[in-house]
Amino acid sequence: MKSAITILCVLLLAGCSSVQMKEPFPVSDLSEEERNQLEGTWNVDDEVLQVAFTSNGVAHVAWMEWKDEAFQLKSFPVYVTKQDETLYISLRIEDETADGYSFFELKPSDTKLIIWPPDVEFFKQLVENGTLEGKIEEDKYSDAVLLNALAVEILELISTNTAAFDYKEPAIFQRLE
Repeated sequence: MKSAITILCVLLLAGCSSVQMKEPFPVSDLSEEERNQLEGTWNVDDEVLQVAFTSNGVAHVAWMEWKDEAFQLKSFPVYVTKQDETLYISLRIEDETADGYSFFELKPSDTKLIIWPPDVEFFKQLVENGTLEGKIEEDKYSDAVLLNALAVEILELISTNTAAFDYKEPAIFQRLE
């Protein structure tokens, strides 16, 4: 069974190219309506995920995996930030090729979550021209842009620039009743 990180990678990131930052976005104090739109049970790519918030406002995504002849509960924190009227999420990626926080734009409704990845080419250009401090790692199958800027600086940039996200192929999570 795929992990939720793998699901996001497959659904959102062509070849798993990515943009990452060193720290998560600060957690916003969401309204009850906004939290209710995010909490619940979601289906994506035949996987079922559960989202719930802790008392400190951090969302957690959980799912079950079958391993070593037993079900194992897996989960990770998701930091939800609101800038103006737009929601963004950041989550920690830990694998053999990266160690940072990925971020996405999020649009919830009562029945679905639409999630857009950052536009890798947009961020590559910003690093290449010195607008943002970071580095670019390229290989045969994917590109990784590792940003050194503070999360609040990245948040300000993405909230004022519609080119920051790839709106062509979002991941759509469907709410399960």
